[in-house]
Amino acid sequence: MTKSKALGLTLLILLICSTLPTILYATGQVNVKVEENTVKLATQAGNQIQALITAIYADENATEKIQNASLTQQFEGNVTLYQDKGLNKLKVAQEALEASNYNLAADSALQALAVFREIYRSINAILEKTGLQDISARDNQELMDAINRDLQRLNILQNLLPDNSPKEIITLLESANSTLLEAKQDLKDGKYNDAQTLYLEAKQNITEIYQYLKIQAEESNTWRLSGYCEGLQQRIQERFRYGSQNGIDFTATLQSLGYQSENQFIQSLQSKIQNAQSQVDINKAIQECLTIAQMVQQMEQALNQEINHQQGPNPTYGNSGTGGSDSGTGGAPSGNSSNSNNGTGYSGNSSSGKGAGK
Repeated sequence: MTKSKALGLTLLILLICSTLPTILYATGQVNVKVEENTVKLATQAGNQIQALITAIYADENATEKIQNASLTQQFEGNVTLYQDKGLNKLKVAQEALEASNYNLAADSALQALAVFREIYRSINAILEKTGLQDISARDNQELMDAINRDLQRLNILQNLLPDNSPKEIITLLESANSTLLEAKQDLKDGKYNDAQTLYLEAKQNITEIYQYLKIQAEESNTWRLSGYCEGLQQRIQERFRYGSQNGIDFTATLQSLGYQSENQFIQSLQSKIQNAQSQVDINKAIQECLTIAQMVQQMEQALNQEINHQQGPNPTYGNSGTGGSDSGTGGAPSGNSSNSNNGTGYSGNSSSGKGAGK
């Protein structure tokens, strides 16, 4: 049985079984064991809904299909319902059970199950409309990759936010960044469920930042996006220039990544930048920026390796910017290596980290 079918079957069983406590409660047969099982059932259902949402968020193909079908708002509404209502009801049930308040525990658990059932049906309808019925649970590495992509998104968002952004938006940005870094650490420590929970918390914050950017003037967003992309281009051109000035031959490196020359790579990069600048939808524009950032990061890492190979480690160029596969964004457009240790290039200060966006 595939992971996706197992996930769907588990959810179906949990949601069907959720009617059993209702029947027992209605007939006056509620007892401690039933109430404990009801809370346990609600907890399991909540975990499965969390796994389903994580699987969708962590799958770039899935999120793109949902966006193209204009169903992103509906999906994110379900995520909000899960976080704000479903989990709150579940928490009340769990705390009531610990306090031996069995009636409240049963009532709250049943309410949580009703919310989870509603969310499951709605998300399942979205998956059917977009042909994503076979969405599967994410493993540790897939979740780590998704976290790193969102750390990159935060770096882009930081550069797009206006200088006069409200304090609460800056706080959301900083909170999302620290939450994702904590999720990464939990994954490294083998705490998958904790990492999954933190990941979804961060996604909620990122969604709110997106909403804020959507209401900003389109011209302002385009201008800042252009500055960010130009900063990326300047950074990689600086690496090529360093190689040229120091007699580094990048031919083999370029060919290994599918380019015949530096000019071909730069032309491809400029084409992607123009495509990003032409996007009206801020979600698509940022996704294009993410693709560009990853493209630059990949090339920058390859150039650094070639520099190290031909010259030995260089504290200025050989080890800066990206750092490695677990580095998150690969740094801000300025190419400053001082932030590479935190995995994002995110400075934690909205006014100082924007660089080219100003």
